[in-house]
Order: sequence, then structure tokens, then C-alpha cells
Amino acid sequence: MVSERRRRRYLVENELSRRDYLRSKGGLVITAMLTLFSPQTVGAQQAQRRIFSLTVSQGQVAAKIRTIKVLEGDLVELHWIADEKLTLHLHGYDVTLKLLAGEPGTMGFTAHAAGRYPVAIRRSTDHKKGGHHGSAVL
Repeated sequence: MVSERRRRRYLVENELSRRDYLRSKGGLVITAMLTLFSPQTVGAQQAQRRIFSLTVSQGQVAAKIRTIKVLEGDLVELHWIADEKLTLHLHGYDVTLKLLAGEPGTMGFTAHAAGRYPVAIRRSTDHKKGGHHGSAVL
């Protein structure tokens, strides 16, 4: 049997400090996550065409869809219809769409970055007054 003193000496000599242990384990987990969830391994296989139909009524997005979730690499189409003339602008992607009352329009883009991207809604009457505009978040 190994003496208690010898066992302790072995542990002290071969034991990682707590910080080094956490760094080594954390590094492994992060590397594994980056490998498993990188666009090259997952996004390329799971990229989909994602289509959403959205309605703007009285300058606000209908309550049923306020946030849209997509994966990096997805081809996203936002089909819009509004009850009045307005302009929509997707921040972060710099996509703008002008809508006429009752006429549908489409915003298309490829999701390339994680984050929350607001859609600014500027009503045609707001341009004259320099007034406020609504928003939705993607």
C-alpha cells in the first residue's frame, strides 16, 4: 500500500492549480463548442430558407410576431404588408423597403451574424413631422 505521506506528495506535485484546471477545462469546452457549432460544421448543413409574413398596422408590427430567430447562414425572407405607406429599415444589414398601403413587399438577406437587429418603421406622415418611428427586433 502507498503511504498517506507519499500519496499527498504525489498529488501536490502532479495537481494542477485550480485556475489552471479551470482554464484547461474551459478551453476544451469552448473549442468543442466552436467546432460543433461553427458555420462550417453546422450552419452549412442546417442553413434553411426561412420565410416570415409580417403585418404593420397603425405603425406597429402585429403582436403575434415581435422577435424572429434564425440561424447563421439561413436565407431569410420577410414578407411585409402595411395598412399605410411607410418605409422599413433593418439595422445591421442595411436593408430598406418602401411599402404602399395594402401592397406586399419583401426584404431578403442571409443571416451572417448573431445579435438583435431592429427594424425601424417610419410612417410617411413621420417624414413631414420629423416624428417618431416604431420598431421590431430580429
